[in-house]
Amino acid sequence: NIKNKLNKCSHQDLYSLIWTIYALAKTIYPSTINDLIASFHLLISSFSFIYYYAKLAKLDYLLK
Repeated sequence: NIKNKLNKCSHQDLYSLIWTIYALAKTIYPSTINDLIASFHLLISSFSFIYYYAKLAKLDYLLK
C-alpha cells in the first residue's frame, strides 16, 4: 500500500515549513520588516495556509 510507505510529517517539519513560508513572504513584501502588525498578519496567514492544507489532506494528527 503506497499510503503506508509515505513518511509522516512531524510537528517539527510543520514548524519549519510555517517559518519558511513566513520568511519567504517577508522577502516578497519587504515593507513589512519594520511594521509589527503586518509581520504578525503574515505569520497568522502562514499558519492559516498550512492549517487549511493540513485539513484538506486529512492530516488530523498534526492539528491536535
